Amino acid sequence: MAHHVHRITPVGTRVLINEIWYKVTSGMVWKNQLGSIMVVKQFNGVSGQMSGTYTTKVGCSAGTPQPMTGWIYGAKPGTAIAFSVSWVGCDSLTSWTGQFDNGTLNFKAQWYLARAAPQAWNGINAGSDSFTLVTTDKMTKMKK
Repeated sequence: MAHHVHRITPVGTRVLINEIWYKVTSGMVWKNQLGSIMVVKQFNGVSGQMSGTYTTKVGCSAGTPQPMTGWIYGAKPGTAIAFSVSWVGCDSLTSWTGQFDNGTLNFKAQWYLARAAPQAWNGINAGSDSFTLVTTDKMTKMKK
């Protein structure tokens, strides 16, 4: 069975997949390796600013959508993403910063979780996540 590889070239807020331009739009959904879901509900195609929800599968507020805000910035040869979540009722914030994988709309990101508590050696946790695009039906084909 032949393995089909998509060629993607990000430029601004659009990507090139197999010689067809697609626009990044609201309604796109990503899932990480733990099953947490990020939904982009609003996306500004000029600035790259996005907002929506993030629903974690682990820890405080698991299963409850939380407000998310961030940015996607694309330029040859790559695309960067950054977003943050304020965990309502959990006294903490998490921020992710990452890069899209070449050839896909998936991305890997490093995260930092800061607790709203007196400063202590364990007040900030760090880790990484891998996100896979779940929905592609919201991708809009663009003219060349």
